[in-house]
Amino acid sequence: MNHLLAVRSGKWKLVLPRSARPGDLGCYGRLQEAIAEPKLFDLEVCVPGFIPQSVPYLRVPGRPPKWRVE
Repeated sequence: MNHLLAVRSGKWKLVLPRSARPGDLGCYGRLQEAIAEPKLFDLEVCVPGFIPQSVPYLRVPGRPPKWRVE
């Protein structure tokens, strides 16, 4: 991967434009939808619905992911 897809700062996430199914993301690229213009999300309001149990771990900087072995 050689390009930026998104930037997060605090409660804000900026998702940058990209084509659908970018070839440099391998099999993950098949899941990507095209984004025509930048989108700004307030992560305290726009909670992702796919994996709701991971949201608390994403909001605490420095906390290792639940699946990480140390």
